[in-house]
Amino acid sequence: MYEFEHQGETFLARAVPISVGDLQWVVEVVVPATDYTEHVDAEAKVALGLGVLALILAVAGGVTLARWIARPLQELARHARRIRHGDLGVTVVPRSRDEIGVLARAMGDMVQALRDRDFIRETFGRYVSPELAEQCLRDRDALQLGGEVREVAMLMSDLRGFSEMSERLGPSAMIGLLNEYLAKMTPVITQHGGTINEFIGDAIFVLFGAPFGRPDDAERAVRCAWAMQRALAEFNAESRQHGLPELSMGIGLHVGSVVAGNIGSAERVKYGVVGPAVNLVARIQALTVGGEVLLTDAIRSQVAVRIEVAEGRPERVKGVREAVMVYRLIGIPEPLQTASQPRASMPSIAEPRGR
Repeated sequence: MYEFEHQGETFLARAVPISVGDLQWVVEVVVPATDYTEHVDAEAKVALGLGVLALILAVAGGVTLARWIARPLQELARHARRIRHGDLGVTVVPRSRDEIGVLARAMGDMVQALRDRDFIRETFGRYVSPELAEQCLRDRDALQLGGEVREVAMLMSDLRGFSEMSERLGPSAMIGLLNEYLAKMTPVITQHGGTINEFIGDAIFVLFGAPFGRPDDAERAVRCAWAMQRALAEFNAESRQHGLPELSMGIGLHVGSVVAGNIGSAERVKYGVVGPAVNLVARIQALTVGGEVLLTDAIRSQVAVRIEVAEGRPERVKGVREAVMVYRLIGIPEPLQTASQPRASMPSIAEPRGR
């Protein structure tokens, strides 16, 4: 078999010898090549077309599937970024039952758990210090009973004549006024790093150095007492505008060694401090008159170069054999200055009133 071209067309040919009697014949068959290849070419074109169509459908299906998967993932990524920045108001709604839906439900559960944790922290922090609440949430051992000896600066404040005032105001007005007063004092104490150990009626007992200590606990306690008296002056100015009675507060300050820790039972635990120093700060507070801040020599000696006090006077207090030297706080520079820096003028607080 051989091929040849004629007028631009390819032909296939084959010659076959044939014997007929004494004669020898050669039979040659010539056909166009297209008779053989036309069907194959047509099939090839069909196969190529189907292949291209399949590729287009595969690409389109892949893009559609990728977008279908990417859309919920992008939404989850946006939620995750908001959660990372502290926004727990996101609502994660599972839109399928596949793996992405499982991931969405897990993220929703995580957000709810974080909300619950924040609620517990906020609620718990209203009964104890925010720092202590955070420690208890992080460390379960923090709730175990027990204590340690710590040097703590203590502040105790009490309102003067509030019991008599309560009889005139009545229970509802009394509670309202007391809550407004405590709401005014609490931010001041928090800003100075104090831990409100407890509210005792209209008295406030504050710790500086427990459950967490700082090098300047004594100084911050004195600054806090001064700021509380100024805040009370502002509170009284607002009360006068509303026709409400003014309040008068005395504050005692002391620093000493106490046993600090969890006190109570397995069913109910309270963080607190015990020791003679706790009793002493209560006795010092009882010596104050309205608008007065009294310091023991123990706390005065730790901040002596930063504050101005009146001449000390000895006081006999219950539970202590020897007289206790106390000092009335006159002023604190604004801002607090060291001994080597020029002293600023002293602001004044309300004149002391009777006990």
